[in-house]
Formats: sequence, C-alpha cells, structure tokens
Amino acid sequence: MKRRRKSTSGFTLTEIAIVLGVMGSVLAAIWVASSIVTLNSRTEKANAEILTIYAGYKSIYATRAMDNTGDMTCMGAQGNVFPSEMIKKTCVPGDTTTFPVSPWNTPVQVNGVQASNQFDIMVYNLTKQACINLASSFYNSPQVTTEYIGPYGAWTVFNGTATPAQITATCANVTNNFVLFRFAAQ
Repeated sequence: MKRRRKSTSGFTLTEIAIVLGVMGSVLAAIWVASSIVTLNSRTEKANAEILTIYAGYKSIYATRAMDNTGDMTCMGAQGNVFPSEMIKKTCVPGDTTTFPVSPWNTPVQVNGVQASNQFDIMVYNLTKQACINLASSFYNSPQVTTEYIGPYGAWTVFNGTATPAQITATCANVTNNFVLFRFAAQ
C-alpha cells in the first residue's frame, strides 16, 4: 500500500500569525509616527498664524489710537489680519462658532487688554498634546508678556512664558485646554 506523503508546501497557522503580528506592529509604528508628524506640522502652522496675527494687530495699534478692550476678533477678521485659511465663516462678535480657526479646527480669539497697550491671542478646545506643543513653542518668546494655560476657566497664569514642566502639568485636560498669549502692541 502506498503511503501518502505529507505536503510540505504552504504555511502553518503559527507562521501566518507571526507574520500578521509583525505587520500589525509595523503598521502601529507608522500610525504613531504619522500622528506625531501631523501634530508637529499643525503646531508649526499655528505658530506662523499666531505670529501673523500678532504682526497684524501690532500694525493696527501702531496706526490708530487703540483703547480697545474685549473682543477684537471680528475687527481683525474683517481687516485681513488673520490668514485667509483661518476664516471659515463671517465673524460675529461674541460667537466663537464664527471665529477664525486654528489648524486643529478650534476657535481663535483676540481680545484687547484694558488700560494697556497689550492684546491676547487665545486658542480654545485643544487636546492635551496640542496644548503642550503650542504653549511650548513660545517658550522664552520675547514677544509674550504673559501666558494663560490649562482647562478653560481654571487656567494657570504665568508672567512671561511657562517652563516645559509647568506647561505639561497645566495642559491636564484631555480635550478642552486653552492657551492664551498676551503680547505687547509696541
């Protein structure tokens, strides 16, 4: 009687499981790396936008007698201070859903500071990591006089800029952090 030989071609379930596990690990590493790159590019874009807004409002303060306090966002949106890609809707004073948006698609607001030649640029509803990256990107910035960081309404105030350790500790909320940069107009 002839004996059948076991086939040696093909893969065992163990070999397939190992290959799938390795492929999953590689895909996970690519996913993490791409999310870090995306976050960093959004942070760089936000930095450039904030500096553009700063220059625009500084120019407004230099050419006019400004004693504005409160919301100046729509004035800047209508005066082309904000980069065009930030404008999604016609700005309505006090309505943050119509304010210009950050690279994270969150509201950006500008307020004049009472009895001073300063103004605030605020970015709302940031994730913890976006808050850390954005606040850290202005660390030791000579233009920033004060920084407010943390969950909206429960933020921490720093004269000058916060240290990296302080930033990490204050950007504690998972999704609803707030970063405010106070700039001198001159």
